[in-house]
Order: sequence, then C-alpha cells, then structure tokens
Amino acid sequence: MKYYLVDAFSSEPFKGNPAAVCLLEHEIDEQLMQQIAMEMNQSETAFVLPMEGCKLGQATLFSLRWFTPTQEVDLCGHATLASAKVLFELQKGRHRELSFETRSGIIKIGSVDEFLNMQLPIHEPKSFFSQISLKKVLGVEEIVNIMWDEALKYLLVHLPSEEDVKHNDPDFTSLLNLDLEFDLRGLIVTSKGSGQVDFVSRFFAPWLGINEDPVTGSSHAILFPYWENITGKSEMRACQLSRRGGEFLLRRVAKAWFEIQGQAFIVAEGLIRVSD
Repeated sequence: MKYYLVDAFSSEPFKGNPAAVCLLEHEIDEQLMQQIAMEMNQSETAFVLPMEGCKLGQATLFSLRWFTPTQEVDLCGHATLASAKVLFELQKGRHRELSFETRSGIIKIGSVDEFLNMQLPIHEPKSFFSQISLKKVLGVEEIVNIMWDEALKYLLVHLPSEEDVKHNDPDFTSLLNLDLEFDLRGLIVTSKGSGQVDFVSRFFAPWLGINEDPVTGSSHAILFPYWENITGKSEMRACQLSRRGGEFLLRRVAKAWFEIQGQAFIVAEGLIRVSD
C-alpha cells in the first residue's frame, strides 16, 4: 500500500500539521485501517479510495476516511487537504477539482496555482451550560464564553486575549478525568487576533489520543461561524498558535458551507507492508 506523509497548511516542510495519506486500490478492513493509523502515529491518517471504478490518477470522486491512533473521526480538514495535495500531484493537472465522500458529506477541494481551496460544512455552536468549571484545568482566571457543538462534540472556550491562548497550558490528566455527562472529543481555546489576523486558536484532543493538534481544519468549522457572528465578516484570516503554527484564509461560500484556503507540502512517501 502506497503512503505519503504531508505537512498540511504549510508551504514548506516540518511546519503546519502532518498527516499520513494511504492510497487504496480496493476496500480494506476497518480494523486494519485502525492498526495502520496507530502505526503511523499521526494525529490523523487518511485512507483514500477512488470511486466509480476509476483509477487513482483519473478519478475525481473518492471515498475518504480519517483515523487517529485510537479511533475514527467524523471530520478532519488537514488530512483532507493532504489527500488532495497527493492526488493533484499524481494527476499532474488533469483535474482542477476533486470530491471526497466522507462521514461529513461530500467535501470538495479545488486547486488554484499553489493553493488548495477546501469547502467544509459549517457547524453553528450553541451556548454551553454546565456546573463544570474549566478554569482550573485550563489554568486561566477568566473565560469570556463557552460554546458546544453536538455533532463534532467539541467545546469552544473564548479566552480574553491572544496571550491567554498562546500561553495556555492545560492539565491533560484533569481534562481526561472531567466528570462529563456527554462524549467530549475536542476542546478549542480562542480569542480575538492582532494585526490582520481576525482570531487565533489552539486545539486539544487528549480524548482522541492527541494532546494538541498543531493545525486543525475541523475546529474552524465551529470557529468560523462563531467569529463571523462577532465580527460581522464573511471572510477572515485566522492563525493557530501551536508550536508548528498554521495560517488560514476563511470565507463563507454558501449557507451551510465555508472555504479554507491553504497549501501543503509532501515530505515523504513509501510502502506499507501488511504481510510477507
């Protein structure tokens, strides 16, 4: 099985968010996908299969599934961008748009010069009401707002300043031990940005085996409508303040969809052997 290691949301190696992309010629067992994802040990490993009986180099519609080292997830932006980067390279400009059939619907990605434009579904977060205090586990003195998305099972925590987000140091053991009445998969911390950046964020997901995800497409499915309501802007620049860092250009393209523009860099490629 051919695989690629791709740094998504970056134009150069060793920045952005790495994802493994596995190219399938036929369907494989879900358990094997999970074992491969655990072996690759990236925040997400993508499995790409051409549909409609086409070959990889000719298809425009693909099945796409995403796995963390511990479980399958419903939406992953950076591994989708990484998959599109690999396919566009293999197809050598034969197509300018690709579609992926996923657990979150059909995701389309277009190629314009060196940029990839990815359309993701918008997830409007709702107000979160709970007796659980997040201040201690996040190590903060003040929280502006907390929102919740039931579909992705992400909490969004609005902090007072960019510095609060940048220097946030969660207690991951305490996060995992929170006495919750619901299934939590990810926690976003965010604030207003500075300069030309409209907002900043970071993303923590110890429940998925990922303490901090460097650059996260799926979190912006919630962040975009949240900050759109605050700023009144339908096009925004955002920055994820992880150590590797990532920058986004976001714009609304339809009532239920928004677009992320980014780049990706193929760092490595190889073969996965599942038997002798």
